[in-house]
Amino acid sequence: MGLLLAAPGSRGRFGLTSSDLLGVAPGGPNTFALADMAPNLAGLRVAQFVAGLDPMDDTVWLDHLGCIPHKHYPLYDLLQDMGGAGERFLRTVDEAMAWTLEQN
Repeated sequence: MGLLLAAPGSRGRFGLTSSDLLGVAPGGPNTFALADMAPNLAGLRVAQFVAGLDPMDDTVWLDHLGCIPHKHYPLYDLLQDMGGAGERFLRTVDEAMAWTLEQN
Protein backbone atom coordinates (compact mmCIF):
# COMPACT_ATOMS: atom_id res chain seq x y z
CA MET A 1 0.00 0.00 0.00
CA GLY A 2 1.37 3.42 -0.80
CA LEU A 3 1.03 7.04 -1.67
CA LEU A 4 1.82 8.41 -5.14
CA LEU A 5 2.60 12.14 -5.27
CA ALA A 6 3.07 14.15 -8.46
CA ALA A 7 5.42 17.10 -7.92
CA PRO A 8 3.94 18.47 -4.69
CA GLY A 9 5.02 21.74 -3.13
CA SER A 10 6.14 21.91 0.49
CA ARG A 11 2.66 23.10 1.55
CA GLY A 12 -0.76 22.04 0.37
CA ARG A 13 -4.48 22.24 0.95
CA PHE A 14 -7.50 20.14 0.11
CA GLY A 15 -9.07 21.70 -2.95
CA LEU A 16 -7.76 24.31 -5.34
CA THR A 17 -7.84 28.11 -5.23
CA SER A 18 -6.98 30.80 -7.76
CA SER A 19 -3.69 31.56 -6.00
CA ASP A 20 -2.72 27.87 -6.26
CA LEU A 21 -3.09 28.12 -10.03
CA LEU A 22 -0.75 31.13 -10.04
CA GLY A 23 2.01 29.15 -8.32
CA VAL A 24 1.71 30.83 -4.91
CA ALA A 25 2.47 28.45 -2.04
CA PRO A 26 -0.62 27.91 0.12
CA GLY A 27 -0.64 29.46 3.57
CA GLY A 28 -3.03 30.18 6.39
CA PRO A 29 -6.06 28.23 7.57
CA ASN A 30 -6.83 24.85 6.05
CA THR A 31 -3.30 24.37 4.71
CA PHE A 32 -0.68 21.87 5.82
CA ALA A 33 3.03 21.19 5.43
CA LEU A 34 3.92 17.81 3.96
CA ALA A 35 6.75 17.49 6.51
CA ASP A 36 4.18 17.75 9.32
CA MET A 37 2.24 14.84 7.84
CA ALA A 38 5.30 12.58 7.61
CA PRO A 39 4.90 10.88 11.02
CA ASN A 40 1.33 9.89 10.10
CA LEU A 41 2.45 7.91 7.05
CA ALA A 42 3.76 4.86 8.92
CA GLY A 43 2.79 1.67 7.13
CA LEU A 44 2.77 3.30 3.69
CA ARG A 45 5.37 3.51 0.97
CA VAL A 46 5.73 7.00 -0.49
CA ALA A 47 6.58 7.47 -4.17
CA GLN A 48 7.07 10.99 -5.48
CA PHE A 49 7.38 12.01 -9.12
CA VAL A 50 9.90 14.84 -9.45
CA ALA A 51 9.23 17.31 -12.26
CA GLY A 52 12.55 19.05 -12.69
CA LEU A 53 11.10 22.04 -14.53
CA ASP A 54 8.51 22.76 -11.81
CA PRO A 55 9.77 25.52 -9.46
CA MET A 56 7.21 24.55 -6.78
CA ASP A 57 8.22 20.86 -6.65
CA ASP A 58 9.66 19.94 -3.24
CA THR A 59 11.58 16.82 -2.25
CA VAL A 60 13.09 18.13 1.02
CA TRP A 61 10.03 16.97 2.97
CA LEU A 62 10.98 13.35 2.13
CA ASP A 63 13.86 13.71 4.63
CA HIS A 64 11.22 13.86 7.39
CA LEU A 65 9.97 10.36 6.55
CA GLY A 66 12.87 8.71 8.39
CA CYS A 67 12.49 4.92 8.17
CA ILE A 68 9.22 5.09 6.17
CA PRO A 69 10.07 3.60 2.76
CA HIS A 70 10.17 6.34 0.17
CA LYS A 71 11.51 6.81 -3.32
CA HIS A 72 11.54 9.63 -5.82
CA TYR A 73 11.10 9.13 -9.54
CA PRO A 74 13.01 11.82 -11.44
CA LEU A 75 11.42 13.29 -14.55
CA TYR A 76 13.81 16.23 -14.63
CA ASP A 77 12.99 17.48 -18.11
CA LEU A 78 9.22 17.67 -17.53
CA LEU A 79 6.90 20.41 -16.28
CA GLN A 80 4.23 20.10 -13.55
CA ASP A 81 1.83 18.48 -16.05
CA MET A 82 4.31 15.59 -16.36
CA GLY A 83 4.52 15.89 -20.12
CA GLY A 84 0.76 16.03 -20.49
CA ALA A 85 0.62 12.76 -18.51
CA GLY A 86 2.26 11.22 -21.53
CA GLU A 87 3.61 7.74 -22.16
CA ARG A 88 6.86 8.25 -20.23
CA PHE A 89 5.02 9.48 -17.14
CA LEU A 90 2.50 6.64 -17.32
CA ARG A 91 5.33 4.07 -17.52
CA THR A 92 6.85 5.68 -14.44
CA VAL A 93 3.49 5.55 -12.64
CA ASP A 94 3.34 1.80 -13.35
CA GLU A 95 6.85 1.38 -11.95
CA ALA A 96 6.06 3.42 -8.83
CA MET A 97 2.79 1.61 -8.26
CA ALA A 98 4.53 -1.76 -8.44
CA TRP A 99 7.13 -0.52 -5.92
CA THR A 100 4.46 0.73 -3.48
CA LEU A 101 2.75 -2.67 -3.58
CA GLU A 102 5.93 -4.66 -2.85
CA GLN A 103 6.06 -6.49 0.46
CA ASN A 104 8.80 -5.45 2.88
